[in-house]
Amino acid sequence: TTNFWLNAWRGNNPASTGGAFKSEGGSNWLTPGIEREIRALPASCDYELRVMDIYRERTLAFITEQPGHALSLLLRKTAMFLTIDWSDARARHPLFLWPQLALMAFTLAGAWLLARQRRLPWPLVFTVLVTMLSVSALHVETRYVLHMGMLYIVFAAVAVEAALARWKPGRVST
Repeated sequence: TTNFWLNAWRGNNPASTGGAFKSEGGSNWLTPGIEREIRALPASCDYELRVMDIYRERTLAFITEQPGHALSLLLRKTAMFLTIDWSDARARHPLFLWPQLALMAFTLAGAWLLARQRRLPWPLVFTVLVTMLSVSALHVETRYVLHMGMLYIVFAAVAVEAALARWKPGRVST
């Protein structure tokens, strides 16, 4: 089985922050109503599939009944994907937060420079965009943001190189 619908529910329900945790800090795996439904399921060989059916029904109901809230969560998850999972208290620690925000600032600057020079690495841009849309449709976790940092470094390096070229005359910029 797959946990697609569980992950969709985590990022698309009335209590969701869009991230891995609830606003009070607890995990967003279960909410009281859905937990009761899952506990009521009898043990069977298709138990996991039935659990995913519950998550699917609840997720789709939320999206269709509260499209404005679902859209605001999508935008929030996109912003979180590009910065940090604000729902994760560990990610708000200064030792993580400041380097991550600096990386994203350099990434945006590098992407802007490459776009201005018409040198964007389109396969990399496409990878970032598809991953961002996929994760934003589900939910964001700090580890997803960290994994993407490896791709962002390519763009950040362009910005750092351009900055160094301005401060060191004669240095060749890429």
